[in-house]
Amino acid sequence: MCEWAEVPLEPQEIRQRAADAGAMVDAFGGIAWRNWKGRFARRRSERWIDGIVSATRDGTLAPSPGSALARIANFRDIDGNLLPAEVAVVELLNVIRPVMAIPYFLDLAAVKLSGTSELRDHVA
Repeated sequence: MCEWAEVPLEPQEIRQRAADAGAMVDAFGGIAWRNWKGRFARRRSERWIDGIVSATRDGTLAPSPGSALARIANFRDIDGNLLPAEVAVVELLNVIRPVMAIPYFLDLAAVKLSGTSELRDHVA
C-alpha cells in the first residue's frame, strides 16, 4: 500500500511499520496492554507519516502529483488553505492502515466459518 500511495518505505523499516499497523488493528476493541500497544504504534506511525507529509510540503520529497501522498499532503480547503498537518497525517494513515485490517478480519471470519458448518456450506 505504501508503494501505491508513494509513501517511501525503506527495506529496514518494513518490519516495524508492519508490526505497528498490526498493533493498531489488533487494538480495535482491546483493553489494557493490547490497547496501549496499539496507541504507541499509532503515535510512532503518526510521527513517521508527519515527517513524510512535511517533506512533501517543503519539496524535499516529490511524489507524483496524482499519488495519494501528494494529493493528501497538498490538499487545500475551499479558501485555499492546506489541511492542518495533523489532519493530513491521519488521512494518509487511513489510506494505508486498512490494507492491514482487511486480511485480519477476513482471517477472523474464516476461523469463525470453519467452526460453523451451516454457515460454511452457504459461503462455499
